[in-house]
Amino acid sequence: MMIPKQKPIRLQKLRDSARGAPCMIQGPTCNNNPETSVLAHYRSHDSNAGMGMKPDDTAAAIACSACHEYIGDGVGKCNERDRQFYWLRGILRTFRYWIEEGVLK
Repeated sequence: MMIPKQKPIRLQKLRDSARGAPCMIQGPTCNNNPETSVLAHYRSHDSNAGMGMKPDDTAAAIACSACHEYIGDGVGKCNERDRQFYWLRGILRTFRYWIEEGVLK
């Protein structure tokens, strides 16, 4: 079943929570620097993303700048299997972090 495209979910508190947060991806290139952390959006065929449109803020993981680059375009850096592993782990850790920090209830 194909789900129709909808307006992306934007939650400023989720994006703000990434600033100063530990990296949840923790890939092999991780710089462990919370000052570089951002909310990295997962792009896939079913994450409500399109040309020039980021996916929902709920389809994202907190990532340091090095991990964001590693799993983002990943050209020559990360194979698809590893990319999927780090994305899934990062998203699950991010949701746990949001709950533990009281960002989500």
